[in-house]
Amino acid sequence: MKNYRLRWSIDPEKSQDGPAGLFHYSGTAFYQVDSKAIGQGLFLANGLISEYCSGVQSLEELASLAVFITKKVKGRIDTCGGFTSLAILRKGGDLALADSRTIEALEDQQLEMESASQQTLKQRITSKPLEVRWMLRQGKEEPEWG
Repeated sequence: MKNYRLRWSIDPEKSQDGPAGLFHYSGTAFYQVDSKAIGQGLFLANGLISEYCSGVQSLEELASLAVFITKKVKGRIDTCGGFTSLAILRKGGDLALADSRTIEALEDQQLEMESASQQTLKQRITSKPLEVRWMLRQGKEEPEWG
């Protein structure tokens, strides 16, 4: 079984904690990447990064967004999956790690929030009917939706 990784980063200038970014590794090499996802889910990940990562955000906020975006990509791209681990580097070389159990718990919370939000959005969208004008054949009654 082939092992795939979603790798992406957020522009260091967008963090209020100073220069920050996300990195990926391959073998023993460690690389910083700029504001772009790479890997199998890059198009979806880049879209989600553009949608959710804007303005000045803390490292904690960016880490939560990284978990959310990674989970979304893993759920929608066939070749992405598996457990997620996260390493965060702070200016000065401090390192923070999150294990897969902690990340899974946050993913579950985020998915619950998203599900509730989607239901509310769906109700709001469907409460605003589209106005249409039916083109009726002569002698036919006005049809109803449904």
